[in-house]
Amino acid sequence: MATLELHVFELNVTITTVSVFFALIINSLIFTTTLFNTVIFTTTIILFITCICFVISVISVILTIFIIDLIFIHPHNHPAHLFTVVLSEHNLHQEEGFEQRFNVSKVIVYYLYNYRTFDNDLMLVKLDRPAELNSRVQPVTMPTESTPEMDRSTGCSVSGWGLTRVYNQFLSPVLRVVAVEFIPNCKYYYWFRITDNMICAGSRFGGKDSCQGDSGGPLICNNKFEGIVSWGISCAHAYYPGVYTKVRNYLDWINWVVQYDAITQA
Repeated sequence: MATLELHVFELNVTITTVSVFFALIINSLIFTTTLFNTVIFTTTIILFITCICFVISVISVILTIFIIDLIFIHPHNHPAHLFTVVLSEHNLHQEEGFEQRFNVSKVIVYYLYNYRTFDNDLMLVKLDRPAELNSRVQPVTMPTESTPEMDRSTGCSVSGWGLTRVYNQFLSPVLRVVAVEFIPNCKYYYWFRITDNMICAGSRFGGKDSCQGDSGGPLICNNKFEGIVSWGISCAHAYYPGVYTKVRNYLDWINWVVQYDAITQA
């Protein structure tokens, strides 16, 4: 009997030891699984927060670009009362007694203007009252559909108060004018950037051009208003002539705006 009890006791001890061993294994597995799940959950939370922060950053950048674009880049978002037009101006630093100053009652930017490519770079302004025409203030002659196309022999002039030297920071105090040549095949100078609404003028040898501060100024060719100073690379560069808005492409739109405004004001 004593021997039998001993064996039974040893069997019980063995079973108990095995049970404890399996219990430890199961607890270890449960702990490992819990730890693994915790790591996955924590990693997921970190990734989720990172994604949210990234999305917020992207949205902030987009909103910032949109606000800058809305306020500073698009000229048609500027109220008309911020503009002042001075006719018969010559010296910016001196009142000469011939100036006619006007407020602007209406600003109309061409509806397909592209501020990235400067295509359709054109804007009309309406003065708050009629100008007084005299020997110093005269309307420019617009080209018509029958006006011959320009070629390399066409002589032009451009005027403005812009920079007279590259990298200079000071505008010219007086109105200046320079004779330039119409330059055909402008696409060869600015690959993939010139549209049918642009023309080029300058000098084949450099040294004559419009520059910063001349934007919006007139390009007069054969006594016709053919171009508006738009953009370019550097100034007076032999291989980068000035680029101008081709006015004759917008004659129908200009006439439509003027006629529509006259009808609405009647």
